[in-house]
Amino acid sequence: MRLISKTYDLPPFLSGNVSQQSYLRWLNRKSSAHVRRNKRRGNTSANNVAYKEAIHRVVLESNGRDDYTGEPLNWSLISQYNNAESKDMRRQYKAKFAFLPTIDHVGDGLGAANFKICSWRTNDAKHDLTHDEFVELCRLIVAHFERGLRESANQSKPRHFVASNRRLWYSKNMNVPAIKRMTVPEFLAWAESQDKGRYELVRGEIVAMAPERAEHVRAKQRAVRSLEIAVARAGVACEAFVDGLAIVIDDETSYEPGALVNCGARIADNTMIAPHPVIAVEVLSPSTGNLDKTTKLADYFRVASLVHYLIVDLGRRHVLHYRRQLDGTIIVAIAKEGELVFDPPGITVPVDGLLC
Repeated sequence: MRLISKTYDLPPFLSGNVSQQSYLRWLNRKSSAHVRRNKRRGNTSANNVAYKEAIHRVVLESNGRDDYTGEPLNWSLISQYNNAESKDMRRQYKAKFAFLPTIDHVGDGLGAANFKICSWRTNDAKHDLTHDEFVELCRLIVAHFERGLRESANQSKPRHFVASNRRLWYSKNMNVPAIKRMTVPEFLAWAESQDKGRYELVRGEIVAMAPERAEHVRAKQRAVRSLEIAVARAGVACEAFVDGLAIVIDDETSYEPGALVNCGARIADNTMIAPHPVIAVEVLSPSTGNLDKTTKLADYFRVASLVHYLIVDLGRRHVLHYRRQLDGTIIVAIAKEGELVFDPPGITVPVDGLLC
């Protein structure tokens, strides 16, 4: 085990995202909280020096990612949580902090300091379970869900299952084996043959997209118009699209955002995929809010070309602008007025053009 400097220098991946002072303040607060907790549990040897060294070490080793899921964490959220706002806004407020870095204490806290870095979402789900117990619970949940899909596929009448706040359903009319996992090329070929409906592919499973309200459709139209105007004004080699083109995450996952900007060579007329998406836009709705802020947030930034992800929240009249830094970290800004700057590709969009 390598020695850690007692100065607790800012981890390289946080440079430009979190200040040294903010990091040290967070480190002191987290180590003190865990020392107090474990002393109450009977660990008389717990002390701040050992705990700070242990936490700092696992932060360095994490490279800014969730140790359990591998997802990038949003380090700009540290020290930003407000208990009073959380109490007032409840789940809607907490959803914004899904990727807040947290400290998970491995074991019962009675032994030597041993921690993992993970998102608040992961930590909340894991709670006091051991690593093996948590993995086994996740396996049981997935197995139970997939069993439900198989049982549904064997019935003549289509049934519905909720998956990630979307309706996931299969029927004979869809003309596809219900239990067969699909690759993106297979899915796109199948989707093109459907008479109606819009779909996404998530981990090899077909997800039917819910019908949209008029205000949701108008918001997507405003987004693409604003992006088209910005692209034309800047003269950059990009093109804005309203929903229809897919952003491919991996071999078994592709999403269809509300709007996107693709840069580079002009996309061929018969193409269904955005080959070089730089900006993705989703408009928040009751059925997709949690998905857009958690799973899709992490997945979109798995696409190497994507730099900006916007979530338009019509209810709260603001836009969440997630953007990838040069060092790979993801930061977020809440915009209610002014202009959003997208660099790359070098365009600006007024916030009121997305909300009004």
